[in-house]
Amino acid sequence: MDGGLRMLSQLRKMGQSFPILAMSSNGNPENIARTLDGGADDFLVKPFAIEELEARVRALRRRCKHPTRPCITNGNLEFDTVDRTLYLDDTRIKLSPYELSVIEVLFKSLGRIVSVDYIAEEMNKVDERAKANASAIAVNVHRLRRKISREHATIETFRGVGYRLKKLA
Repeated sequence: MDGGLRMLSQLRKMGQSFPILAMSSNGNPENIARTLDGGADDFLVKPFAIEELEARVRALRRRCKHPTRPCITNGNLEFDTVDRTLYLDDTRIKLSPYELSVIEVLFKSLGRIVSVDYIAEEMNKVDERAKANASAIAVNVHRLRRKISREHATIETFRGVGYRLKKLA
């Protein structure tokens, strides 16, 4: 058993249920069957078109919406806590590292007010040389509001206190 199959087997034995898309230049049916039987959810033969890869990832995301998946959902928005990615209606929203830090904190505290100091600490983890402050946070919150728009979620401001991602029913 090669290294990839061994790792795949170990992940599944540990109870990891996240979707796995295996890729290999060895596209013979025996190899594909062994990989799928070993725990992969899909298999892609190299070389491949990027459009096919993207479509397969979207399909895996659709099929794998289950409670063990480490995602936080709020209305049409979904934050994947493992790959730290924000999706709006299954479309990835491109975020800067600072925007990502802010939205991650807000999602992990969904419905609760988060202090400006705590958000600043998380933003400073992105770049220790940076000194995030209330102004930097306000700029990134403004950018996030534009990207997700009010109809999908609301980031509320509590002056002098912090921010809250409003929980949608």
